Amino acid sequence: MNKVKIIFIQTMMISTGMLLVLGIEGFIKHLNGSDISFSWYYPISIIITGFLCALPTLLFYLNEDGSFGIIKIIGHFILLLLIIIFCGKIFKWYKEADELISMVITYIVIYVSVWFATLWLMKIDDNKINNALKEIQDEE
Repeated sequence: MNKVKIIFIQTMMISTGMLLVLGIEGFIKHLNGSDISFSWYYPISIIITGFLCALPTLLFYLNEDGSFGIIKIIGHFILLLLIIIFCGKIFKWYKEADELISMVITYIVIYVSVWFATLWLMKIDDNKINNALKEIQDEE
């Protein structure tokens, strides 16, 4: 898969995941009789964070043989967690420890979801390429 395409897709998946969690949190709070509010820059801060979290994927991209090294995955996970914590501090997403813990749990859920979605999309691209190669071979 094209690296620019991966960055774009992951930025959108990460941002969408963050907005989805925010929406669920808002819905739950609404059902409990309270509301959430956030600063005007909150939506763009989510997109910026999604982009910053998508960039390290290029550093930890597939090994030469097409596999994922466990060390790379752990390093990728930790680097992204640090980016999330840093962005959360800058954009004031959390003030107390329980908010930070909630944000880390949300990060883990989104991280796993994005990995599965990315692997699935890469598998679809591989299948398209293999089918195109088969069609070329059939014509010869």
